[in-house]
Amino acid sequence: MWNPLFEKPGRAQIHGHGGLNRQNRAGFQWWTLLLGVLTFASRLIFTSSPYFVDGPRHVYFIEHGQIFVSSPPGYFLFGKTAKIISDLLNVSAATAISIMNVSFSSCGAIIFANLATRLIPGTLGILLALCYAFSDTVWFVSDIHSTYAAMTFFVPAVLYAICIDESGGLLTGVLWAAMTGFRPSDGVFLLPFVLFAVGRRGMRHILIFAIAALPVLAVWYIPTAIHFGGGLLSPLTTAGGQAHHLANGLFVNEPWQRKIGNLVHIAFGSFNAWNILTPFLFIGCFSRTTWTRAALLCLTPGLLFFTFYFFSDSTYYAYLVAPGLLLAGIGLQQLRPRYGVTVTFLALLISIAQMTIARPLQSRTVTAAIVNAYCLKYSGWGIRNQYDPRLRDTLQIIHERKTDR
Repeated sequence: MWNPLFEKPGRAQIHGHGGLNRQNRAGFQWWTLLLGVLTFASRLIFTSSPYFVDGPRHVYFIEHGQIFVSSPPGYFLFGKTAKIISDLLNVSAATAISIMNVSFSSCGAIIFANLATRLIPGTLGILLALCYAFSDTVWFVSDIHSTYAAMTFFVPAVLYAICIDESGGLLTGVLWAAMTGFRPSDGVFLLPFVLFAVGRRGMRHILIFAIAALPVLAVWYIPTAIHFGGGLLSPLTTAGGQAHHLANGLFVNEPWQRKIGNLVHIAFGSFNAWNILTPFLFIGCFSRTTWTRAALLCLTPGLLFFTFYFFSDSTYYAYLVAPGLLLAGIGLQQLRPRYGVTVTFLALLISIAQMTIARPLQSRTVTAAIVNAYCLKYSGWGIRNQYDPRLRDTLQIIHERKTDR
């Protein structure tokens, strides 16, 4: 049974803008299964052997049954799930990761479509569902051998569970704890939103959420703590130590050029996730609804961390795409319906074009290097050709060539 999003029991709510559409509170939307099939098929177009960031190391540690920790506390459930798939289907670790990531992306598209068409009425909600399924960020992370694709499933699942969970937070707790086992940082970023949403129904629901979440957290956290060998807090203390050395945000004692570069990288990350819908996300922030406050709680912790402390790749936006699109949908509803539909349709075309036909710029200018490293490498061509330029290395090459002249 569908419950009004974040409402206290017994209180009806219909918003003219950005609220629940009463006509869209029906059950499961069966057409979304077709969207899931299309999403699955699209992910099969671009394939590659592991290359992106930690992909090769993920494969190595899964093959050897070990916990891979590139960023403490690590990705215990990601590795173990891929290992189980590998053993059950008798496939390589790389193939197991691909199967898992494509499945996450396809299921996430189905769940988000059911959520979006209930929150955003009419054609606009359907187009937002398509924008999520074919978002450049969501599509890209589905085809690389890394942990980000899990977020394309778990975040919509948590959002949807909050709407339908009649057990008072039981399902939400299990999903959030499992999500955190795949990418602990994203789980922490989403926790304020989850506590706000569950807590609106009363403290009893937060208790139910905690009771459901703790056993699932223990499944991956205790083995991780044993791996570090320093007690229950060792994964957290190790993570804090590493974060200090990697930090590159505005609060870090780094040259201003690096800080500005980080902000530019974050801006490109927003474009890869939402492209021309990004301004409407900000417009949606001014809607005075409970849902708007909740969506901001989804987005704000991670964006603040990226801005002021550390940001590495646009793939970090994988967990932000879903709540961002819903918030953009609220902003788009401020337009005339046909204008909102037109803008969203253009955003969909841009995402598909970026993934399918984008190629690196051949110019040897600094601008081209920035666009290639921060935007165009996140494409199907980039996956097929294992194209992963790092801006610092590219600028160094450009500088050396100019010096040689």
